Amino acid sequence: MPFFSYALQAEVSLRGSIPTEIALLSNLEGLYFRGNVIFGTLPGEIFHRLTALTSMDLRSNSLTGKLPSELGLLISSLIFLDFRDNSFTGNLPTELGRLTSLDGMWLSANSFNGTLPSELGLMESLYTLDLSRNFLTGSLPSELGLLRFLSDISLDRNSLTGTLPSELGRLTGLASDCLRIQ
Repeated sequence: MPFFSYALQAEVSLRGSIPTEIALLSNLEGLYFRGNVIFGTLPGEIFHRLTALTSMDLRSNSLTGKLPSELGLLISSLIFLDFRDNSFTGNLPTELGRLTSLDGMWLSANSFNGTLPSELGLMESLYTLDLSRNFLTGSLPSELGLLRFLSDISLDRNSLTGTLPSELGRLTGLASDCLRIQ
């Protein structure tokens, strides 16, 4: 059987939840359901089989619940993750730190709470991190200073406290207007 890779894209007012059967598309590289009416939780079990997935754009839907820790299974493949403008809740899973190939992560405008996991500092390829407009608390982990390629970080409109870790001074790639903490 020949090897096929493909993307699943829909921006046409789809309604419903993400079926677990989507995991049968084991060669799926892109999942783009931006701007639909996708609701319910993101089923973690799909990530056991979607190991070729490089891009996920589920922004501007109505997804709820916690981010599944199984996202961390996409260690070497996932490059782009955009879940902004949904209704995700709970703590950010520490397993996100396993996504060492991830270039950009947008999780803004959800209802995440708790502290920022120090494991985010392990995401060595990350150049954009947007966690703005959530309910995150606590201080910034010093491990964020390990993100040597980071050029844009947005943490505004949360309830973060404390002082800026001196390790953030290592982020020499940040553009002058791209550190947003309020």
